[in-house]
Amino acid sequence: MTEVNTLPKPKSISPYYQGIVALVLILIFDVVLISTSKSSPTFATSIWTNCIAMVLFYIVANCLLSLRSETNAKYVRDSLFTFLILSFLGIVLSQYLSEKTMDESGSFRWLFIVLGAGYIIFLAIINTMKFVLEWARNQDSGLRGE
Repeated sequence: MTEVNTLPKPKSISPYYQGIVALVLILIFDVVLISTSKSSPTFATSIWTNCIAMVLFYIVANCLLSLRSETNAKYVRDSLFTFLILSFLGIVLSQYLSEKTMDESGSFRWLFIVLGAGYIIFLAIINTMKFVLEWARNQDSGLRGE
C-alpha cells in the first residue's frame, strides 16, 4: 500500500526578504536605543551589539528556512550574498549611529568573523543533510521498485 502525500509543499522565503527583515529590525532596535539612552556610556557598544544580534538572527532563521528550499545552489548563493550585504549595511549603519568604529567599540570585528565562519558551516551541514536525505529517499524508492 502506498501513501499519497496530499499536503502542498510550502514555499521557501527568499533570503533577500529575510535580510530586509533583519535590517529593519536593526533599524527599529537602534531607533529605540537612541531614543532611550543616547547619553549612556555603553551606547556605542549597544548599537554594535544590536547589529551583531540581528545578523545572528538572520543566520539562524536563514539556516532553518533553507530546509524548505528546492534549489539548493541558488538559495545558498542568494543567502551568502544577502549575508554579505546585511553585514556591510549593518556595519555602516552602526558606525554612523554610534560614531565609533567597530574596533573602538570592542572586539566586534572578531564577532563578525566568527559569525561568518559559523554561517558557512551551518549552511554546509544543512545542505549535506538535505543531500543525504534525498539520496536515501532515492535509494529507498529504487529498492521498492517505485
